[in-house]
Amino acid sequence: MKKFFLLLGALIGFAVVLQAPAQAFNVALINACPTNYHYVNQQGDKQFFLLLQCGTHNEGDAIQKDKANTGITVQLGKGNLGILYQDGKHNAALTVQVGKDNNSVITQEGKGNEAGVMQLGNDNDASVTQTGHLNEAGVLQVGDNNAAQISQAGEFNSATIVQSGSGNWGAISQVGVGQSATIFQSSN
Repeated sequence: MKKFFLLLGALIGFAVVLQAPAQAFNVALINACPTNYHYVNQQGDKQFFLLLQCGTHNEGDAIQKDKANTGITVQLGKGNLGILYQDGKHNAALTVQVGKDNNSVITQEGKGNEAGVMQLGNDNDASVTQTGHLNEAGVLQVGDNNAAQISQAGEFNSATIVQSGSGNWGAISQVGVGQSATIFQSSN
């Protein structure tokens, strides 16, 4: 079976890393152009991470612990940084960075959390921290020099930050159960 995955990886241009200690089945698929960097550390069982990088000096890092977490990072451009930390079960995270010098950090601890960050522009910063269960968070940044921060502790919380233009700053902090918050920011 390992030979099949390695052959498939060679045919489609991915570096496939399988980590399977003690009945675990972890998969990391990495397709990176030269001069991009990545670090993947998978512990536990049934972890999945996909990293697609094109451009130069992008860095995509992932640490996955416990069981059945999923992460996807796509970086197109130069100098983007995407960091993913998952410790729990059935968490899912997506990061898409198109542009230059964008930073995204997603931290998930708990069960069934979902987070997404999309950065289209330059010099944007986004941070999502989820502690608890079944929280949802999303950040969309279109423009330059925007900053967004979402922090969720509890269960069934939902948060969204949408920023267009330049120089916006927004933050949402949720503690408890069943809260919902949305920020829309636009500037010239």
